[in-house]
Amino acid sequence: MVPFPRDPKFVGRENVMQEITSRLQIQRRTALCGIGGIGKSQIAIEYCYTWRDRHPDNHVFWSHASTFDSFEQSYRDIAKAMSIPGTEDTQAGSLILVRDWLSKAENGSWLFVLDNADDLDLFFGVCSLTTTSNHRHISNFLPENANSVIIITTRDKRIGQRFTDQEGAIMITSLASKDAEQLLLSKIPPLDRVNHENLQTLVEILGKIPLAITQAAAFIQENSMLVQTYIEELKASDSDLQDYLDESLPDPRRYPHSENSVTRTWKLSFDQIAKHFPRAANILSLMVQLDRQAIPKAFLKQKSERSIEFNKAIGILQAYSLIKTERGESSFEVHRLIQLSTQRWLSLQHKQTEWQEKALELMAEAFPSGDYGTWKECESLLLHAKCVTKHNYTHDSLLLQRADLLENMARYDQSQGRFEATYLQYKDVLRIRDSILGKTHPSTLTTMSNLALALNSQGKYAEAETINRQTLELKEEVLGKTHPSTLITMSNLAHVLNRQGKYAEAETINRQTLKLKEEEEVLGKTHPETLATISNLAQVLNSQGKYAEAETINRQTLKLKEEVLGKTHPSMLITMGNLALVLNRQGKHAEAETINRQTLKLLEEVLGKTHPTTLATISNLALALNSQGKYAEAETINRQTLELKEEVLGKTHPSTLATISNLALALNSQGKYAEAETINRQTLELLEEVLGKTHPETLITMGNLAQVLDNQGKYAEAETINRQTLKLKEEVLGKTHPSTLTSVYCLAHLLQKKEEYEEASLLYQRACTGYKLSLGSEHPTTIACINHYSMMLEGIKEG
Repeated sequence: MVPFPRDPKFVGRENVMQEITSRLQIQRRTALCGIGGIGKSQIAIEYCYTWRDRHPDNHVFWSHASTFDSFEQSYRDIAKAMSIPGTEDTQAGSLILVRDWLSKAENGSWLFVLDNADDLDLFFGVCSLTTTSNHRHISNFLPENANSVIIITTRDKRIGQRFTDQEGAIMITSLASKDAEQLLLSKIPPLDRVNHENLQTLVEILGKIPLAITQAAAFIQENSMLVQTYIEELKASDSDLQDYLDESLPDPRRYPHSENSVTRTWKLSFDQIAKHFPRAANILSLMVQLDRQAIPKAFLKQKSERSIEFNKAIGILQAYSLIKTERGESSFEVHRLIQLSTQRWLSLQHKQTEWQEKALELMAEAFPSGDYGTWKECESLLLHAKCVTKHNYTHDSLLLQRADLLENMARYDQSQGRFEATYLQYKDVLRIRDSILGKTHPSTLTTMSNLALALNSQGKYAEAETINRQTLELKEEVLGKTHPSTLITMSNLAHVLNRQGKYAEAETINRQTLKLKEEEEVLGKTHPETLATISNLAQVLNSQGKYAEAETINRQTLKLKEEVLGKTHPSMLITMGNLALVLNRQGKHAEAETINRQTLKLLEEVLGKTHPTTLATISNLALALNSQGKYAEAETINRQTLELKEEVLGKTHPSTLATISNLALALNSQGKYAEAETINRQTLELLEEVLGKTHPETLITMGNLAQVLDNQGKYAEAETINRQTLKLKEEVLGKTHPSTLTSVYCLAHLLQKKEEYEEASLLYQRACTGYKLSLGSEHPTTIACINHYSMMLEGIKEG
């Protein structure tokens, strides 16, 4: 009495068939549970034919149990087929007569399948033996026979568990990849030569769900479409995939009036849940607006909601196999096809926009500030927040909520070194706030300042300076010159000026800002923003060669940051790195290496191995190693860091170019002059484009190129470049800057080789005197300069 033909291409369910047989040997009931379209009915059909092959004398009965009427009709059909006495009387209740007849052992053994038993109330409602009652339940009319078995198929796992006393419910999951591919191959036209990659791609898109695969194959065949073309259509957009999931093509192994499209098949589950379990429907409606994986349980639960009510609602969704748990039940996952189908279901009900807005409201409230200490929670919500911000909103209040959310996301991305994402988010926030709040609103001005900070992080210093100056002017007019927000922009401006080599102006602004921030009525001496400005001041002093003062300030700041922020705060670790850098500049290479290694270990734990700040510290460590003559290790580290910086920051980011210069320095130190020259020339060209011809970093690379040319005996070109570099450094950095003195020293050494002793002597005297004043008499560079000068004088004397 199975109403469907056997599928000659039935694949991939041998393990389920074995499990059914095994369970039926122990108990007389089993249940096949899973989402619509997963293949429960097909497995039951196949098992019916297998049963009949094994037990040719036994009966096989099939009942469609989605409604009581269909269940009752199946009993009338059984009564007629088996000629059960008494059922020919139209007044008699065939339900009880058939049940009792099947329960008698003398009437033989049988297999009874109840398909689509999806309604819990219908299956286990209030018992009533009157056929006219609206409260009849199916379980009351099921026969009991020690030699016979019953199988049900259901979307609701709770029905299966209750029906089998928690022991015989079998969860039907999607097909294994190999079986899904085999099913697809068995259904598509043989003329379509499908490569394995396309097979894998398509079954993955379709979630390895049999109904989706069967419908896709039917569509491909009916429309004479190539699999490759079909895949391209599916990948075009989620909307296109939803349209394909809506397609409904005939399937001889499904009920004549049943829905064959994936979306409409699952709509039955959605409708039932919405009708009987509105809280569960609401949770699912919210979940499908988010990223489909790792949806935090805490985000879904309402603050005032009782745990028992929430857990019951989640249990309903799990029972219908619409969601599954992850990470020890602390988060959930929704299958992509279920997500898209639920979205389409909401659209048909004109509720999709409502739930998109609800998701935005909840996410804007839940997503943390992005500051240190909130990163773990930010990471758990970030992908979901990205999904929410992609929706289109029209009302100003919603757009401003979206801007608030984007701002927190940008702050978090900035802290993680994702500068391009940060820039795009702040740009979007600025557009919204500018259009709704106006250019002079404090929130708009804050966004302008943040946008400039993002540009600075990307190495776009000129643009960052322009926006900072504009923002500062507006903030002074709107908020006043001593407002904390104004002072933050002043600090940011000073920072970007330092990056451009405008050291004098950067120092002046930093000192002015620091004085204002230290006032108790403004921020105070230990406020994190005040400490940040002190660090910036130390950096600009270091850039100017004022190493002793920079070291003192860095040590003081380090102590305060440790007290205020803690030992592992990123700001604290940045100051540790700055201290190591200034120590290395002073010739305290061993201590610099030690601090760099300590800082690096902490940064890798706090920020990760590929964070830009971590990579900057690795570069600084390589510099300290090179200064100590550990050239091979320095080269190795520089090459590794360069590869990472190119991936994370890009090939033309100033920080990347600085590492290339450091690599060339290590190569030059090892006598690998040809490679060092090539790299220096390439880097110099890029630095001139990115930072400009007179930027201090550009001038340092010019000097390095001159030095490697000198080492190769290319004295004429080396001298020309050295003189050009010296002239520019004197103009940009001043005559007593350590970097300027290095060019003086190198030129003196070159002229010594050319036996131009008179000018070389004057340059040596200038360099030695300058080094003593700026670096001190004990600095290795000072000592080396004095030694070279003495050797030249000794050589002249002997000559």
